[in-house]
Amino acid sequence: MDVLAFEDFLLEEKRRELEKIAAEQAERERQAEEQRRKEIERAMIEADKAQAKVEIAKQREALDQVMKKARSSIENVWHIEPSEFKGEDRVRFYYNRDSRPLSHAAEIWIHGGHNNWKDGLSIIGSLVRSDKDGDWWCIDVDIPNRALVLDWVFADGPPQSARVYDNNNYQDFHAIVPISMPEDQYWFEEEFQTFKKLQEERRLKEEAIRLKAEKTSRMKAETKEKTRKMFLLSQKHIVYTEPLNIQAGRTVTVYYNPSNTVLSGKPSVWLRCSFNRWTHRHGPLPYQQMVPAENASHVKATVKVPLDAYMMDFVFSEKEKVEFMTIIMVWIITYLSLAELSRNLQCILCMWLWKWHQ
Repeated sequence: MDVLAFEDFLLEEKRRELEKIAAEQAERERQAEEQRRKEIERAMIEADKAQAKVEIAKQREALDQVMKKARSSIENVWHIEPSEFKGEDRVRFYYNRDSRPLSHAAEIWIHGGHNNWKDGLSIIGSLVRSDKDGDWWCIDVDIPNRALVLDWVFADGPPQSARVYDNNNYQDFHAIVPISMPEDQYWFEEEFQTFKKLQEERRLKEEAIRLKAEKTSRMKAETKEKTRKMFLLSQKHIVYTEPLNIQAGRTVTVYYNPSNTVLSGKPSVWLRCSFNRWTHRHGPLPYQQMVPAENASHVKATVKVPLDAYMMDFVFSEKEKVEFMTIIMVWIITYLSLAELSRNLQCILCMWLWKWHQ
């Protein structure tokens, strides 16, 4: 093993060591980030629980005010049969339109809900004349499952088309559900459902932010890569490489078209190559005469890229020894190895190897 091969061996060993250190550091950072994420998640859970408590407290206070206004019936205006009922029971609402705002309406509808209109309209239907004496109308209604109190108004048509309402002088009608679940149980379950809703809203919001950030990052990377490739391909009529993305530790073929440069018509073209802005520890590689490529206009030469290269530098000349001959200088960024070592890591390797030489 010669000196250069031994240096490459040491460089490869050091590279593996640094890769291991970098992987361990990345794992520590990942664990720290995971811990930070869990702490934030716990804080968000506590915040959502607190917000759920506040919202439920407001809802409970508002419902308490409504329940104070609730009646089992209003004489000669409305009543419910049977008088004892619970959630999911079917009951019959009776309404006397005589001397009410709907006394001349052709139709009578009920627009109802429950628990201070918690879920909006959940009871909708058209009343029919009953067989009771007077101007009584009726409708059969299914009581919502978790209802503590019923809320409703009467109107001359279905929602969105009604024009005249009997809403108990802007107070709405309210009736207590005589047989219902304990209030404490109801509010405990409502608080839990509110908490779950807040959690889902937060999850969807965070997911939307994450997807947007990923899309933005991906678009930036794609645009950058597209721009870089367009630039390199725009030079293809003069010089290009295969593969287009050069990787450290692998070979690359350089294609050059002298007919589009000052070397046009020269009998031969020579390539002199180095790396890292001509500062590579191996120095410039020996001159290499380029040979005709498959197409007639280009010539080519193959070069092995060192493991510690981050940039490829080369010149084209008409002769092997350049004194005052015409030359074409080119710099091409060299893509890193499969381990994706950063330029800083490559520099560390170079500095370490230089120190080893001392």
